[in-house]
Amino acid sequence: MGDEWETPHELFNGLEEWWGIFNLDVCANESNKKCKTYYTKKDNVLIQPWEGVFWCNLPYSNHK
Repeated sequence: MGDEWETPHELFNGLEEWWGIFNLDVCANESNKKCKTYYTKKDNVLIQPWEGVFWCNLPYSNHK
């Protein structure tokens, strides 16, 4: 099991209703991205431009 849990679609959709459409997912991979444009670990998000309304679901562990 990894650290790349996906935000539930229902939660993400509700947040878009509140904040507006997110155009950039800054912590994603091909299988859990929430936006058409996204950055992966390989992209090094800290050196990439962030423009518009962005989504960030940081990786986290369920390990004890």
